[in-house]
Amino acid sequence: MTNQSQQSSRGPTCLTAMGVLTLVMLLVMVVLGVLAWNAIGDFFGGIGDRITGLGETVGGAVGQTLEGLGETVDGIGQGVSELGESVAAIPQNLSDSVGPGIESLGQDLSELKTSVASLPQRVSDSVGETLAGLPQTISDAVEKAFRSEIRANIETKNLLAHSVVNMGTLVTASQPFDSEVKVSVSKEQRILFFDVDACGVSTDHFVEGTIEAGVDLSQVQASDFTHDIFADSWVLKLGSAKVHSCRIDYIRQTDRSRTYCGQDWDAYRILAESVALPEFLREALAERLLAKAEKEAEVVLGNFLAAVTGSDNVSIVFESEPDVEFPPSCEREPPADWKFDEESDSWVQG
Repeated sequence: MTNQSQQSSRGPTCLTAMGVLTLVMLLVMVVLGVLAWNAIGDFFGGIGDRITGLGETVGGAVGQTLEGLGETVDGIGQGVSELGESVAAIPQNLSDSVGPGIESLGQDLSELKTSVASLPQRVSDSVGETLAGLPQTISDAVEKAFRSEIRANIETKNLLAHSVVNMGTLVTASQPFDSEVKVSVSKEQRILFFDVDACGVSTDHFVEGTIEAGVDLSQVQASDFTHDIFADSWVLKLGSAKVHSCRIDYIRQTDRSRTYCGQDWDAYRILAESVALPEFLREALAERLLAKAEKEAEVVLGNFLAAVTGSDNVSIVFESEPDVEFPPSCEREPPADWKFDEESDSWVQG
């Protein structure tokens, strides 16, 4: 603020000085003119005195101004000197402030260098330990998973076997048959010395029957189930389908031959059943009734196992059996005292 005010006051002073000098020059010229003109010398002599007094006043003002300017310059020099001392002290201050930090930074960098140098070894050791234990870890995890899966499979298989066994025999195919059976009976009577078929008779029968086939599930065990945990598939092995039952549903005698001898018509009806039932069984096997039973059983059991296991990949496999057995109901025997005579193509009693 002092410098600015001094510079502002110095500007008008200089202008005043220049004006005064110019005026002095004019006055000198006037004085010279006065000297040249003696007639007006006295007049201009007084003016010269006044100009002299004015010059002294201006000179004093200029001197004071220059003296103040010198003091200002001295103050500026002192400020510059102090600034130089401050600048000279900056390196020392920086050294005192930054030195410890740099020293600490150097120590940290040294420790970091040491840590980085040992990093590969530490990483190698850590990775080596991890890799060394990885096979055992994987083995333990896999073994645990398989044990859990095996335990679950065993429990599931036992549950499935129990559920299937409770179904007993699954009848999945049934086929009706009908036939007309003629029963001829030969009854010889001895007349004189000859055996004459005097009481022979024949009768026609209309017979209806049914042959049923299915799969025996009563012997199914947990070992009959196979489960692929990766494909999530189930396989059930069963024996082949068998004839489950044979029966006569209806029989009617339609025509009887004339006879004058006593006849056992009920026995003739039993003879007709013993003829019709084997025929029905042969027709059923020829028409692949057992294959139909297996196909239907595959659908029924497949849907059941899929619902229980939640798997869409279920298979039923039927293993063929060399010996085909038929239930007792398919073996209709004639009465004990009757037999069929192929020569006469008729039934004979006794």
